[in-house]
Amino acid sequence: MGSWHLPSIAFSLPDWVCRSLPEPGHCFVSDEEKMGLAIELSRLNVLHATGGPFGAVIFEATSGRLVAPGVNLVQHLGWAGAHAEMVAIAIARAIGFDEGVKANDWVAQLRSRGIAVQQNVCREQAVSVLNAYKDQGGLIYNGRASTASGGAAP
Repeated sequence: MGSWHLPSIAFSLPDWVCRSLPEPGHCFVSDEEKMGLAIELSRLNVLHATGGPFGAVIFEATSGRLVAPGVNLVQHLGWAGAHAEMVAIAIARAIGFDEGVKANDWVAQLRSRGIAVQQNVCREQAVSVLNAYKDQGGLIYNGRASTASGGAAP
């Protein structure tokens, strides 16, 4: 009987990410401050040409301490699993990004499982990063279309 030899997946965040974060232990007080960091990461990811216009942050619920940052590395790695966060992709549908079908009641489904959902926090700032990415010719991938527009496929 043969054995499986499965590939491993490893990736690192771009070097600029750590330089863009506040000092360890910094506590974010407001949703706007938290979302501001996610938007800044997405903006810098486009500026540094290290990936698509998506940033993500995970915070400790009680203290507001940053637990983990993330940026979109899909194009860089050629791996669809390297999204910064799926919520950013849902917002990005406004400029043509589409990862496929999402239940109309996705917010209610998450809330029914005890997951808090905050919508439209700093929406205008986030949309401006997406539009800048689109305007400079960034790749707009679409899971329901046969091709991507705005650039070469990874």
